[in-house]
Amino acid sequence: MVTDIKTGGASRFKVLNDDPVAAGTKLQLPVYAHAARQLLGGTEVEAQYWFVRKDRGKRILLTLSPELEDRYAVTIGTLVDAIAAGQFPAKPPDQPDFPWVQCRFCNPDGLGHGAARERWERRRFDAALAPLVTLIDPDADLDSAGSA
Repeated sequence: MVTDIKTGGASRFKVLNDDPVAAGTKLQLPVYAHAARQLLGGTEVEAQYWFVRKDRGKRILLTLSPELEDRYAVTIGTLVDAIAAGQFPAKPPDQPDFPWVQCRFCNPDGLGHGAARERWERRRFDAALAPLVTLIDPDADLDSAGSA
């Protein structure tokens, strides 16, 4: 068991309950579990976030199952392939930045990410990006590319 103690809130991590790699954005717990297995051996490996201030006592636990290992390997492979091919476009948030900046890379001046969102909407239908888009935007309707 590997425990990462968090002092912040758990809300950003709730997605792990449904998707243990959070569309490729939260890979820390599987990395911890793999490292523990490599260093310590064993067959049953778990990693967790334990919240000690805000959301005190809440835990988010992942067990390194064969299914999670496969999902993690596919996720890492997709990200590495995309980066190696120079295909890693910014995916801005769906909702406008109000009252705070959600993505400082998409909205560095705090004036909005509308132009970045328009670029993403055009590029996400590129066939070369399909594996990456399927990972990072799992709700995207790639079949509607003709109507975009």
